[in-house]
Amino acid sequence: MIIGGVKKMKVGLFQTQRQTLALTNQLRQAIELLQYSTMDLSQFIKEQAMDNPLIDIEEPRMSAISETYVTSTSKYKNIDGINSEDLTLSSYLLQQLIDFNVKLEEKEIINYLIMSLNDKGYIVDSLTEIAETLKYPIEKIKAALEILQQFDPAGIGAENLQQCLLLQLKRKNRKFPIAEIMVKDHLEDVARKNWDKIAKDLAVSVEEVKHSFAIIKTLNPNPASGYGEKPNYIIPDFQVIADSEDPIIVLNDHLLPKISVNQHYEMDLTSHPEASDYIKIQLQHYRWLARSISQRKTTLQNVMEIIVQKQRTFFIESPNILVPLTMKEVSEVISIHESTVSRAVKNKYVQTNHGVYPLKTFFTSKIKNMSGKDSSSFVVKKQLIKLIAEENKENPLSDQQIVDVMKLEGLDISRRTISKYRNQLGISSSSMRKER
Repeated sequence: MIIGGVKKMKVGLFQTQRQTLALTNQLRQAIELLQYSTMDLSQFIKEQAMDNPLIDIEEPRMSAISETYVTSTSKYKNIDGINSEDLTLSSYLLQQLIDFNVKLEEKEIINYLIMSLNDKGYIVDSLTEIAETLKYPIEKIKAALEILQQFDPAGIGAENLQQCLLLQLKRKNRKFPIAEIMVKDHLEDVARKNWDKIAKDLAVSVEEVKHSFAIIKTLNPNPASGYGEKPNYIIPDFQVIADSEDPIIVLNDHLLPKISVNQHYEMDLTSHPEASDYIKIQLQHYRWLARSISQRKTTLQNVMEIIVQKQRTFFIESPNILVPLTMKEVSEVISIHESTVSRAVKNKYVQTNHGVYPLKTFFTSKIKNMSGKDSSSFVVKKQLIKLIAEENKENPLSDQQIVDVMKLEGLDISRRTISKYRNQLGISSSSMRKER
């Protein structure tokens, strides 16, 4: 049962009818709207009202907003250590897009790419998936991405670290061919500071390699840094009240401006059928906005319900217990595309009895333990953080040594998986952690 933005947990899972729709420009905008946080959507609604005289808005009570603000530095929990964000970088990129001379369809694709950037400013969705979503040939997606990669800050829109660094090197006033080759073909050796090996492979001196490394160090592996750092507060998009065995989900949509049709213009349209096309178009846009906000609300509630059902122990008992859960599993339960789930949880936070968490925290991959049962990647990451925090800094644990320790604790993890999780957590390799 749903009452306003409150949904009480039910025992059974539900199914929604799968629909196949032609992807119009407004539908693309609706997809983008889904990934807005409460703060971002609030700003978007205000901008729409400024552009459309038919839209009247009623601002939420300031007391309601202030009661829901949570200091990110004190209560925001996240195993990956990611800070709260806003749309500052997106706004900067969109402004550049306005000034850039491109075709309308290219603008649509670039706008979509901008809204798909991750916290570091990288494109994380595959270009094939984006092409399927937007119903454009992949060649046009690649061409649009190349345009985005010309925007400031340098390195934006890269698909990985290597490309990010190369994009920045190519922007330099002069060429640094050795540095480019080091990034392109020897990035792992650069991280390990294997200067002799790089020098031998490139047939250059160690001094030239070190000089090129000094150039590489001036590059920014996180081009989105410096944007979105000013706000010290976030507004949780959900609250989960778990004071009993039956948790209650509250969607904080009461913090959004309420929209309605300006009665004066609506009466003009009713009494004067010959009213201008402009008013008719603006009325259609209002209806699209109202419908998109409603669809967003339904999708968020459906996704959050599954999260709470699957991670019930976390919400009721302990923040240290998460079961394996993937976005694909959630998408199959509520019959939506996996990418829709990804956008629904992007930039969203939930306030729990244990603090405020990003929704993506609750998606963890399966790890087999020694008893044959499934553990979650969340458990492995927490243990990884603990082991490295307690290691001998003069003789840090290698990835293989971490694997061996975890096996003794009943977790059967590959060295490759440890390396992957370590990188996700922003933890350097043992050679880089060693204190000399």
